[in-house]
Amino acid sequence: GKSTGSDCQRMEYGDGADVMGMGYDAHFNAYQKERIGWLLYQNKSLIQTVTASGNYSLAPYELSDTNIKALKILKGIRADGSKDFYYIEFRQGLGFDAPLADCNDCDFTKGVLIHQANDLNGDTSLLLDMTPKDNDFRFRKVALLPGQSYQDLSTPNGGVTIRLNSLSNSSASLSIVFGQEPPPPPSGLCTRIKPTMTIAPRTQAIPVRKSGRYTITLKNNDSVDCAPTTFRYFFNNPYPNIRSRITETIAYLAPGEVSTTYLMVSPWVTPSTDDYQIIVNAQDFIFTTHNASVLAKFKVTR
Repeated sequence: GKSTGSDCQRMEYGDGADVMGMGYDAHFNAYQKERIGWLLYQNKSLIQTVTASGNYSLAPYELSDTNIKALKILKGIRADGSKDFYYIEFRQGLGFDAPLADCNDCDFTKGVLIHQANDLNGDTSLLLDMTPKDNDFRFRKVALLPGQSYQDLSTPNGGVTIRLNSLSNSSASLSIVFGQEPPPPPSGLCTRIKPTMTIAPRTQAIPVRKSGRYTITLKNNDSVDCAPTTFRYFFNNPYPNIRSRITETIAYLAPGEVSTTYLMVSPWVTPSTDDYQIIVNAQDFIFTTHNASVLAKFKVTR
């Protein structure tokens, strides 16, 4: 209900997208790089201060080029005259930032990251959690994702709304609107398309009291104007003496993205030539027809 306020939870060293935060090898955030002069090219700042409504684009933060690396928006002015700013950056798993894309259950590279900080106090840098109600207490899912908006009506310029319209490997497209009118939606229409789900191997022989592993991939086939989808993996195992589990039970996928999880099967039954079958499903949390399934087959051997 609030953009920021006295009832927010603050976690020291909770910024997982900064090497000084949770310990991932990753770049300093844009605010800190601005302080030490690392986002300059021939004395020109690669941070764009936004003061007017419009559409803006960000290049990947890690690339060494002259494209804009961060957007900066005034958040407020304190009694001592110092200023708080929002900083928006688009991170990808490139170079020193590779761990941001490799970590489990993270969305650092699936949207844009928004920090706030004070221009006169280097100890005020905070990564804001854009999905505070997702019960992610490790602060690994914090990005503003495609199709989502963040609004702060308390800023001096009549309030600001930040919307991430679309994302690709090479750019992030945003709309920023000052005042209380929300930004326009993306120009295209979202088309939900059944996801592609595969399993490998399709069948195998598993020795009794040993484990077999299936690799399950899921691809989100939605059109680019759709917001990301949260899929839940679950399976139907009708055999009381065959143990099974899925290593990752949630996949958060933007259009075109692919997720991998693993089904582990361990039979504690008498070897038999009969086929066993376990159905694995991926279900959309919101659109119940936006689902897919695969079949894991196996025989139990000695």
